[in-house]
Amino acid sequence: MTSTAKLVGIKSAKGTGKTEAIADYIQEYINQGQPVILLSHRVQLVKALTERFGIDNAYNFRISDTKGVLGLGLCVDSLHSESQVNFSPDNWDDFILVIDEVEQVIPHTLISSKTTVASHRTEVLANLSTLCQNASQIILSDADLSDRAFNYIRSLTGNCSQHIIQNDYQPARGTKLYNYKTPETWLDALVEKLGDGEKILIPTDSQQAKSTWGAQTLESLIKEVYSNLRVIRIDSETIVNPEHEAYQAIEHLDSLISQYDVVIYTPVLGTGVSIDLKGHFDSVFSINQGTQSENSTRQFIARLREGIPRHCYFKAIGCNFLGGGETSDYEVHRSQKAQVKQNLSNLGKLEKSPLDFDGNHCKAYAQYIANHNLSLSAYRENVLEGLRQEGYEITTIEDIDDETRKDFRDMMKETRNGNYDNLTSAIAQTETPSDTELTALESKQELTDSQRHQLRKGKMEKLYGVEADQELVEQDDDGLYANLSLLFWLTIGR
Repeated sequence: MTSTAKLVGIKSAKGTGKTEAIADYIQEYINQGQPVILLSHRVQLVKALTERFGIDNAYNFRISDTKGVLGLGLCVDSLHSESQVNFSPDNWDDFILVIDEVEQVIPHTLISSKTTVASHRTEVLANLSTLCQNASQIILSDADLSDRAFNYIRSLTGNCSQHIIQNDYQPARGTKLYNYKTPETWLDALVEKLGDGEKILIPTDSQQAKSTWGAQTLESLIKEVYSNLRVIRIDSETIVNPEHEAYQAIEHLDSLISQYDVVIYTPVLGTGVSIDLKGHFDSVFSINQGTQSENSTRQFIARLREGIPRHCYFKAIGCNFLGGGETSDYEVHRSQKAQVKQNLSNLGKLEKSPLDFDGNHCKAYAQYIANHNLSLSAYRENVLEGLRQEGYEITTIEDIDDETRKDFRDMMKETRNGNYDNLTSAIAQTETPSDTELTALESKQELTDSQRHQLRKGKMEKLYGVEADQELVEQDDDGLYANLSLLFWLTIGR
């Protein structure tokens, strides 16, 4: 690490101690009274990193003895005046800015529509620019650090001195990875390994009951076929369900999963979460439908730091394309310019006019959209190439015969249909909450299954104005409201 450059980039593989190196480096500055601001895109990662750095975070600083004097960690979603920290960059000077997992943080800041950053993006981006300009030093860290991220942050500083540290060590070198061309062949191998008594870790990027190859379907199938095995599912619902065995799993992850033969997890175990348990699992079986970017997928299957064999299925073409699916920044730039011009009347809150389509944020936005779409357009190929570069030894497995594949596919669909029918029936049969109860449920961070069903029913009945029966629940999952809205605006709403 160097103190002479304002912008420092660290590129080093997963599990090589990047965070520990940064923590050691900034400790001297903290001891001298120079604060540290840490930015991330996930609450859990913020909490974990600030504990390592010895500074407060947005979720504990008000009850902390130091009150954020030594520094503050927060999600980029909170970089606005209405957040829980009432953030203002004017309150900070002579500080170190650390952005860990920067390749995830930047697209989250620029693109995400599913978190609060979407409602405050203008102020968030303005404050990010101010922080980059005012910081005495900026440290960027990522296993996949790219010119795209580095140059974007550099542009926000107004250009500055820079230094890049690259570690070429490959902890995954020599790890066996078996590539399956169809999910049924992958499942055949999984069933065989379970029958042999192996303990298996299963990362899947699909979670919902309606997903054929999702976490819930896999859990049900394994429990049905191997009733003697201890199986746990860790996803966004179970970790906040006080009645579930996976409740608050991330806080004691290694000790929890050591009690199970099969552990299924979804992207809730995201960036910054590592599984350091050794000698428990025999193999990792990961199934990926392309709902994540290719670099997120590579990190996803490497949560377990142990070099045991990986058995993976990657869909040939991913999903969740952004914008209009453009794969060049020029096309993204052009299409977004047309869209913004069409909707200028809705953009009065932006302080600067006319809009600067050639600004640093817009350029980065177009680059990240194009790169995301391009990686998904050849998802399997891109993921496998990235894994080769990380040192994995990849073997492609031949498909099982068509008849066996059909049997497995039918079995998964039957399991999925049973789970989904149980879910929609439970929602329809639950008691409709009162307005007061619905408001209380909407504000809760933790929900049991029955509370989640009640919340879903209450919101649906508010939305449609009729009682939510099982058929309506299923139609709502199929996008009924969006279709009705479109029909309204094309007819009587014109």
